[in-house]
Amino acid sequence: MECVTSTSFSVLVNGAVHGHFKGGRGLRQGDPLSPYLFVLCMEYLSRDLSSLKDNINFQFHPACCDLNISHLAFADDIMLLSRGDVPSIATLYARLAHFCAVSGISISSDKSAIYSAGMDPDSRLEVQRLTGFVLGAFPFRYLGVPLLSSRLNVIHYDPLFSQILGLVQSWDRKTLSYAGKLELIRAVIQGIANFWMSIFPLPVSVLNRIIAICRNFLWGGNIWEHDPSPWDSPLLKKIMLIRNILLDRELHSDGALLTLESWTRDNAVEASKAYAYFRLTRPKVYWHKAVWNPAIPPKAAFIFWLAMKGKLLTLDRAPFLEIDPSCPLCSMVEESHAHLFFLCPTVIRVWKVVRDWSPITRTFISLQRSVSHLVRERALSGTLGKTRCLVIALTVYCTWLARNLLLFDHVPFLVDDVINKIKFLVYRHAHLTHLY
Repeated sequence: MECVTSTSFSVLVNGAVHGHFKGGRGLRQGDPLSPYLFVLCMEYLSRDLSSLKDNINFQFHPACCDLNISHLAFADDIMLLSRGDVPSIATLYARLAHFCAVSGISISSDKSAIYSAGMDPDSRLEVQRLTGFVLGAFPFRYLGVPLLSSRLNVIHYDPLFSQILGLVQSWDRKTLSYAGKLELIRAVIQGIANFWMSIFPLPVSVLNRIIAICRNFLWGGNIWEHDPSPWDSPLLKKIMLIRNILLDRELHSDGALLTLESWTRDNAVEASKAYAYFRLTRPKVYWHKAVWNPAIPPKAAFIFWLAMKGKLLTLDRAPFLEIDPSCPLCSMVEESHAHLFFLCPTVIRVWKVVRDWSPITRTFISLQRSVSHLVRERALSGTLGKTRCLVIALTVYCTWLARNLLLFDHVPFLVDDVINKIKFLVYRHAHLTHLY
C-alpha cells in the first residue's frame, strides 16, 4: 500500500509545475490508479466471502444454496446474502469487519440496510443490534430496478414509468421528425425496457402502458385533436381517415373510444369487429343458396350470380362498344337483363322446352322471381331442388354463351342447339354430383 500512503501532488500554474504537497488521504478522485486499486480490494473481499462455504457457522440463503452465492457486487454497490439466522449473519458481518480492518475502509451505516423476509422479530432486533444497520423495507432498488421478496405488482414498476416519462417529456420540448422519434423509441426506451426484462419478465399491463407512452410520443399525444398536414406519413393519414370516420359516426371522441374498446378482447383487437364496422352494410340476399348450390359448376354459378345482381354486360350497359343496342336475338327492343332472359321471344322458346322436360313447372317473368319462388317453397334441397337450381343456372349460362357467340363471332343462335347443350350439361353434372 506504499503507493497509497506516499502520494504527493503538484499544482499547474499557467502550464508550469510549482512545488508539491503530500496527500493526506491517499489517491485523489479520478486518479487513473483508482480503478485498479478498487478492483484489487473487491477481489480480496470477494474471495474472502466466497470462502464462507467452508464455515460451519454460515448457511446460504435458501435461493442461493445450489450456486453457493454469498454476495453480489457491481462497482461500489454490494449485496450480502445469507440465511435469516443470527449465526450466519454474524459470520458474514465478521468477514466484512475484517475487510474494513485490513483495508482501512469503514462501513457507511447511513447507506446500509438490512432486508429480511420470514425472520422472527427477535432475530431481526438481534441482527440490528449486531450490525448497527437500519431495517429496510421492500421493495428496494439495486442497479436501478426494484427487488422484492415476492412477485412485483404493477405499482412497483413506477420507477420504470417515471424514467420513460421523464425522457419523453424532455424530448417533447424539441422539434423531432417521426423518424427521429421512432429512433429514440428504438434506441432508448426499448433499451430500458429490455434491461428490465433481462432481469425479470414484465407483466402485460406494464408492456401495454409502455406501448401507450411510446404511441402518444410518436403520434403527438392526443390523436383526436391532431391537425393533419401534407407532411404526415401515409400511415398517419390512414389513421386520421379512420379517426374521422369514427368521429362522424359517433359524434364525439368518448363514443369513438367506447367503440374502439368494444373491438378488443383480452387486450387484443378483433379484426372481424373492426371490419364489420367499416364495411358497407347491405341487406342479406335471399338467393345465395340457389346460386352457390354444390350441384352447379363454378363457371355457371358465377354467370348466374352476375345475372341475379344485374351485372352482366348487356348492350344497355355497354355504350362503349358503339354498336346497335338492340337485342341481337330478336332485334326488337334494347337488350337488357330482363329482356334477354325472359322477354325475348327466342329465349322464351328455350324456357318452354326446358320446362317441359325438367322439374320446373311454373312460368316466370324474371330471374329474380323464379329464384324467389324456389326460396319461398324451400325447394332448394334434395334431389329435385338441386336439379331445379342446376337447370336454371345452366339455362342462363348457355343462353349468355350463345348470345356472345352470335354478337362477337357471328355464330347463329339456334334454339335446338342451345337446348341440346343445356340437356347435355344438366345430365353430365347431375351424374358427376350423384343427383341421379
